Amino acid sequence: MSATIATKASDSQVGIVHMESSLMTTTDERERRRKARRLQREISRLGCHPISDPGFLKGVNATVRAIDLEGLGIGGRCLLHALVAAQALWNCNIAADLHIGSALCRVGPDPYRDVIAFCGPGNAGRGTQFHAWLEVGDDILDFSVGEWQRLDARTVAPAQWTATLPEYWCRPRAELVGAWRPVGVPDLGVAWYGPYSGDPHLMAERVRTVAVDVGPQIARAVAAVMVDVARQRGVALFCDTRAVRIRPIIEEGGG
Repeated sequence: MSATIATKASDSQVGIVHMESSLMTTTDERERRRKARRLQREISRLGCHPISDPGFLKGVNATVRAIDLEGLGIGGRCLLHALVAAQALWNCNIAADLHIGSALCRVGPDPYRDVIAFCGPGNAGRGTQFHAWLEVGDDILDFSVGEWQRLDARTVAPAQWTATLPEYWCRPRAELVGAWRPVGVPDLGVAWYGPYSGDPHLMAERVRTVAVDVGPQIARAVAAVMVDVARQRGVALFCDTRAVRIRPIIEEGGG
């Protein structure tokens, strides 16, 4: 498999320094680890987490938007966005799990035409019809949401969009997964995240293969974007170029 990654650092300037400012303004790896431990203690003490900071998530989203990849060979842009976001979060010492399942979101008045669906029969993922997202704790992070309308516009019969979706979202897993049903469609403006009904072992292996293949390129691209933006802000930034290890979680239960 071959893939080509392109970076657009200028697109990621807004908000990106929120990621590096807490952990990564030093070239000393030991000091970076000490800062990471201090941050974890602070999170425990305050009961908060960086993903609750809109500025931090804006920086992650900007990094995702700055990196493009062609020739991924499996899935759509949701998988690319999830892999890039997982790397950006890992660079900030935040572990995120990659999940594979399905997603549906009704964006207009018609219950058939106006449903954006990343799924197969039974509202479940199957084969190449699936959705990829990240989870941190009890929250779902999806940085592909902002592209759904642009992707839909290229179809033969685009939806009649009356709902406005954000560029990304961080929402409780219980809210999105708990609403899923094997039949029917969501209400207007509502999203369902559901299971994958294909062979979970085969899908996990396919995703791991893709992650191993493109992971080093993504890691270098994310580091380049973060370092470039930090440099423009006058910050001397050390950024790890090791690829995050991906262990995909296949959402089961679709029957």
